[in-house]
Amino acid sequence: MGSVGSVDSTPPHKPAKEARKLACRLCQKRKKKCNRKSPCSMCIKLKVVCQPSAPAAPRKRRQSTKDLFARLAWCEEQLRRNLECRQCLECTSSTEKSTAEIAKRLSEIKADPNISSSTTSTPATES
Repeated sequence: MGSVGSVDSTPPHKPAKEARKLACRLCQKRKKKCNRKSPCSMCIKLKVVCQPSAPAAPRKRRQSTKDLFARLAWCEEQLRRNLECRQCLECTSSTEKSTAEIAKRLSEIKADPNISSSTTSTPATES
């Protein structure tokens, strides 16, 4: 376990970071140099109670690039689907137009008394 020639497989334990000491409230308010002792020299000099200031709220971390790339890929996929859908709609609408035109022409042919059903299905032969 602890022989001279062996190497431990576990990394050394890092000590926890000590909380950063901030200037007291009075020194922060007056923008004076605080020696960060309790009570500080400025508060002793002014004969006031030295009150430590609260640490600032933790900042929000930026999103990782992996998250941003995932969101970008999702947006690109949505755009691609919308383009495909639009092309499909244009194709469908042109098909509907041609179908409507054919139906209209067919109803005109059926309504015309000069055209008989025998002449439209097979060409007439003269005798």
